[in-house]
Amino acid sequence: MLKQSFFVAVVVAMFTIQPVFAQPAGQGMPGMQQQKKMTPEEMAKKDEERINKRIEEMTTNLGLTPEQQAQVKGIISTTAAEIRKVMQEARGKIQGLIEKDRDTIKALLTEEQQKLLEAMRLKQGQGQVPSIQAEGK
Repeated sequence: MLKQSFFVAVVVAMFTIQPVFAQPAGQGMPGMQQQKKMTPEEMAKKDEERINKRIEEMTTNLGLTPEQQAQVKGIISTTAAEIRKVMQEARGKIQGLIEKDRDTIKALLTEEQQKLLEAMRLKQGQGQVPSIQAEGK
């Protein structure tokens, strides 16, 4: 019975991790409006709130016992820390790929095109993208 309860807790935790740590739209995406960067303390507090909310939902929907709540919370918290580490590593790799892409494209462009590209990149978040036609060319 204990093994079955543990198995159920693990399966439930697997399905709850994504909603707990889903990243808000626009974070980390080029050209998307960036949200205020949170401090590690703010992120930890937000994660704790999300975990507690999921535990409450699971308790209500599944009738978790206090022991199961503690076990599920431990599982989710441990996995969340691992996920956060993987996400941070992935962000670094993604940023490196974006910079490599930007540098490679920039090398193909004329000086005038490079200036337009830089202006385009700076204005993307404002919904204004300069073009050759807009410049009267």
